[in-house]
Amino acid sequence: LGSSPQTWHVFEGLGSNAMKTLHEKALELGVKVMTETPGKELIMDGDRIAGIIAEKKDGTKIKINANAVILATGGFADNKEMINMYTPHNYDNIEAIGSPQRTGDGIRMGMEVGADVVGMSAIMMCGGVLKGLGVNSELSVAAGRSPFLWVNEHGKRFADESIVFNFSFSGNAMS
Repeated sequence: LGSSPQTWHVFEGLGSNAMKTLHEKALELGVKVMTETPGKELIMDGDRIAGIIAEKKDGTKIKINANAVILATGGFADNKEMINMYTPHNYDNIEAIGSPQRTGDGIRMGMEVGADVVGMSAIMMCGGVLKGLGVNSELSVAAGRSPFLWVNEHGKRFADESIVFNFSFSGNAMS
């Protein structure tokens, strides 16, 4: 993207082959895979996350104790309330693109236990486009990648915001 190195990594067999490989390795390592069992609530032990409450398809809740929990649930491009609350956009005027079911569950669970959130006004890349306009529309790019003014906790600008188009540069600036 932009001035980033012009590379693209595509797995042989696309995503399904990558998932098959990861699944086989997880089973080999003794990981219990539970599909259709979304996380609903983080379990706290003092100020430490000690596990998660999940819910099976039949509504049964299960407690999973863990030494660590990784929230990798994606953004909230399919959540009308979060779009309207945390971004300057009206959900009814955008179309979510990319992976479906990005409802912000992980973000919500983190917020419920006091996690800090940064950049909530920005919809993730492939998070949404303005209805009637394509992905490459400048207005859609602005909607999906704002805010473009990067300031630190003291309100001081610390980067040339054009780095948003280069994942490596923007990642370094955010570190």
